[in-house]
Amino acid sequence: MDEKLLDEILEENGVEGANATDEAISDLDVEFDEENNNVDINSLPPTLEGEYPDETISEIVNGSSSRYVNISDKYEDAKSTAGALTVFGVLGLSVMGLSMSGVLDKFIKLPFNPKENLLNCITMGGMFIVFTVIGIRYIFKAKEYEGMLGKEKSDYDKITEWLKTSVQKDIVPIEGSEEELYFKRSEVIKDKLMREFEDVDENLIEKLIDDNYDEIFSK
Repeated sequence: MDEKLLDEILEENGVEGANATDEAISDLDVEFDEENNNVDINSLPPTLEGEYPDETISEIVNGSSSRYVNISDKYEDAKSTAGALTVFGVLGLSVMGLSMSGVLDKFIKLPFNPKENLLNCITMGGMFIVFTVIGIRYIFKAKEYEGMLGKEKSDYDKITEWLKTSVQKDIVPIEGSEEELYFKRSEVIKDKLMREFEDVDENLIEKLIDDNYDEIFSK
């Protein structure tokens, strides 16, 4: 790395002036190789080496960090959450009611007597009510996802069939490395699919291209 390039990098990091290189080497605790008149690249901090988090690289390469989540997975998650929260909330309220009425006092003494511990009753009662309400909301959300399962399966089948019957190996008539071909082919296929299936989620299209890519181009 020559000194001019280093000065440019250092200026971007807030170090300026005629002695920018010397000052920066001292401030950044990097090593200067006097024999070769350059900076030891291994001593540079991560921000100067060009190291970025995996999420950033993925977002730059793919254009987005979002990923498609199957409706069936959302449905199962919503259903399990609804069941757990609703049961916990209703059971808690039932136990509180039985304890406050004195029915459970014959078997177990619980701190749900409003005359002795009103604050505790209000707090716990409020928590169980919140759990119940959220659980009921997830019941409706699960029903909503359940109604979308048919369309998702239909989209899966139609797009998969289209990919297997309409995509040819020479869809991108150029040569290049496997990585270059992958990105160029995927972009062309995605563009065609989004024109063909305008009402389908873009993330689903990307997922199905990835899922079927190897099978299509390994024939």
